[in-house]
Amino acid sequence: MKAFLLVSFLLSYVATNATTYYFSTSTGNDTRTAAQAQNAATPWKTLTRLNSYFLNFQPGDSILLKRGDIFPGFITVSKSGTASQPIVIGDYGSGNKPIISGFTNLSTFVSVGNGIVETTCTSCAPILNIITINDTLQPIGRFPKPTDANGGYWTINSHNTTSIQSSDLAGKPNYTSGEIVMRKYSWILDRAVINSQTSNSITYTS
Repeated sequence: MKAFLLVSFLLSYVATNATTYYFSTSTGNDTRTAAQAQNAATPWKTLTRLNSYFLNFQPGDSILLKRGDIFPGFITVSKSGTASQPIVIGDYGSGNKPIISGFTNLSTFVSVGNGIVETTCTSCAPILNIITINDTLQPIGRFPKPTDANGGYWTINSHNTTSIQSSDLAGKPNYTSGEIVMRKYSWILDRAVINSQTSNSITYTS
């Protein structure tokens, strides 16, 4: 009987030690302490904070994302619970289920002239694949336009493995840090980052 009571007490102790952590992009703040994040009224804000703390979670802990909020980024599960006490990722509150989105909201656009604006995305990948405005997919900007001469392509006069030369570049803006798309064959398009540009030459990294 004593052994049974001891085991029962230990199981009860472990179960009551489980902790719940709250996250909300609308009301959260990543500067709060872990103790504060255990209260739905004072949650953490971002998945970056979640990932940085993940190794501290214990078996039985719960990670709850607020319903109706959108969380940019991703979750890196760097620790597990146990078969009987998993680390649970769920939601709290009311409304639509929370969304984990790979998109990043961009703001603070600055005009660079000729109807072109730009901004900086420190968390974006080196090459962007998708851009949306008001949830509408946008085509990737390009120059020349597809309706221009030669189907929207300039002519490569000469090339090697890291650069191309084209007389069509004369007098054009500098596209350094942009991308170049090269149609080497009718069925192949190569995409590369522009490292530098002169009046008629572009150096790139594949």
